[in-house]
Amino acid sequence: GVEINRQAPIFVSASGTFSASATAGAAFVQSTGAPDLTVGQVVAQGDVALTSPKSILVAANQLGALFAQQVKNFGNLTLTAGSGDIGAAGRSFTYAADGNLVAAQASGSVYLNYAGGIATPKTEMTIGRVFAGQPVSMNSATGGISSYLPGLASTSQDIWLNASGGDIGRPGNALNVRTDAGALTGTASGGSHVNSP
Repeated sequence: GVEINRQAPIFVSASGTFSASATAGAAFVQSTGAPDLTVGQVVAQGDVALTSPKSILVAANQLGALFAQQVKNFGNLTLTAGSGDIGAAGRSFTYAADGNLVAAQASGSVYLNYAGGIATPKTEMTIGRVFAGQPVSMNSATGGISSYLPGLASTSQDIWLNASGGDIGRPGNALNVRTDAGALTGTASGGSHVNSP
């Protein structure tokens, strides 16, 4: 793994599994050489931003993912996959964070799983913008799913939402999503407050 102790972005070319820790502050990582950024685990005290020209994938072996969470951080998370996917069907990109999912953008599909906070008892998956050209799947294993920004929170071909421990959206603050000729599917242990403009 790589130890990061500066605030500036680092550029990596990892043909195998990439792991890193930021002992003080944020971790801003951009993959340059290999088309995919295959993540073992990134741990940071602050914000994390991962960028790949193609896909951001989960490092795995024959037994499954190498780590339960691909990102563990005390701040916000931003994921950008250029021409590929974030995660995959059956192998979602899992993160535990005290902050928000600021953005997740991909030309392909986005599969995300939120595993709760680290230093705080945060259980809700709070998102800014999740945009994809193919299906989006968001699962909150610990609580609900909501947006902390006004306007459209997610748009893609199909959207699947699962709030295992709470609501989708909030009363008076519906989750605004849009599907492009696709379907919106959701399950929640609580209520559902969704608007599809």
